[in-house]
Amino acid sequence: MDPKRVDQRLVFFDLVAAGEETDRPIIQIAAIAVDQSLREIDRFEAKIRFRQSDADPRSFFGGTYDRRTWRHCELLEQDALVCVQNFLQQHSTLDAFGGVRENSPTAQLVAHNATAKLAFLRNWFLRHRAYFPASPRPLCIMQRAAWLLYEDVQMTPVSNYRLATLADYFGVEIRQTVKHDLLTKVEANLAIYRALQRWMPRSSAAIPARQLESISLAANAN
Repeated sequence: MDPKRVDQRLVFFDLVAAGEETDRPIIQIAAIAVDQSLREIDRFEAKIRFRQSDADPRSFFGGTYDRRTWRHCELLEQDALVCVQNFLQQHSTLDAFGGVRENSPTAQLVAHNATAKLAFLRNWFLRHRAYFPASPRPLCIMQRAAWLLYEDVQMTPVSNYRLATLADYFGVEIRQTVKHDLLTKVEANLAIYRALQRWMPRSSAAIPARQLESISLAANAN
C-alpha cells in the first residue's frame, strides 16, 4: 500500500449563516469526519449565539432557526470557533499545500456548494484572527455530480444540482427530523458522495453535445 494513502480523512460539513454575505455570522455548523474508506470516525454540531442586529432581516436561515432551541444549547461564538478548530485539527491529514501531513496539518473539507460555504468559514476565522486548519481547495458534491453526469452518457441529466435533487437522483433518503438538525444534511452529503463513488467507474469519454448543454444549464441554474 502506498503510505501516502494511509489515513486520508475527509470532513463533510454544512453551515447556516444569518444572510448571504460572508461577513454575516454563522449560527450553526455541523461536520462528519470519515476515513479513506468513507467510514464515519467522528461528528460535531454546534448552534452559535449571535446578535440579531448582525443578521440580515430578510434571512430566515432556511427555516432552521428556533430561538427557544438556540437559547438552551447555543455556544458563545469564540467557544464554537475553538470547537470547530479542534475538530478540524483532529482530522487533519494534509499539509498546507495539499500533500500528506508534515508540519502544517490541514483538513480536507467536503460540502455541497463547497466554495461558497468555505468562504463563510474562512471569513469567520479571519475575523477572529484564528488559524484555519483546512485546505483552501474543498471538494464539492455538486461539482462531483456534474463531472459524473458529464462523463457518463448512460445517465439521465438532472434538472438542477440542489442537495434534495441529488439525494433523490441517487436514492439517498434525507432523514426527517427537526428542522434545526443540520447533521441530517451532512449525512445526506456523505451518502451522495458514497453513491457517486459507486457510479464513477461507469463513466465514459463520449459525451453528446445535447447532454453537455443540459449539464451546463442545470449547474448554472443552481
